[in-house]
Amino acid sequence: MRRDRRRQSTSLPSPISIFGSTLAAWFDFRRGVTLGTPPEVAAWADQSGKLNDASQATASLRPSLASGGIDFDGIDDNIFAPSSATLDASTALTVAIRASPDVVTSTRCPIARSQTTVGAWSTQTNGAALRFHFGAPGASFGEAASQLTAGTEATFVWVYAGGGATNADRLQLFRDGVLQTQTYTGTIPATVTNSPQTLSIGCFSAATGQYWDGRIKAAVVAIATASSAQRASLEAYMRSL
Repeated sequence: MRRDRRRQSTSLPSPISIFGSTLAAWFDFRRGVTLGTPPEVAAWADQSGKLNDASQATASLRPSLASGGIDFDGIDDNIFAPSSATLDASTALTVAIRASPDVVTSTRCPIARSQTTVGAWSTQTNGAALRFHFGAPGASFGEAASQLTAGTEATFVWVYAGGGATNADRLQLFRDGVLQTQTYTGTIPATVTNSPQTLSIGCFSAATGQYWDGRIKAAVVAIATASSAQRASLEAYMRSL
């Protein structure tokens, strides 16, 4: 059932109040979910006001609505929002998820804006580690070890600032509010390269898979470099889910 996308709790900030017009996509499993044959999720409405709604037309590929989030089976479940210029980043980007993996093996992707050989950015697991890629996977990325535990929910926030002097200045990862140590491959770029691409949740792309196995409660994309205050507010919202 779709709900009023702007109705918010009075006690906590929302991604809209945190990021304003720079908010590009906001998915919350308590809002904007349209079911096919229950519990299959046929559509997940973007709450940002940018209309970057995600959907899955094929019933067998749909994730399921569960008490702890949108549940992806790790085999072929996925959901996509069409390409939109409102998702284009340049020198600033914040990506956040509240998620719990069922397994921490293999290479899996909770959220991405990429395809097989081209890509703006993507998140990716490496066993229990987490990566954030720019461009085609393998070119330039940051990786933080020991981030995931099966059955354990956490909030992950990646903050990108293209104007940073070093890789560590340009790309940071916070898990439950704590800055994580990353190792870097290549040079984190000064700008994000955009091309027409979908926003995928639960996999890297329909062609290559890397299917997420677990639940996702929320996903947020903002075309902004979150300040410390914005990040803290975002994490407080995520914890409230």
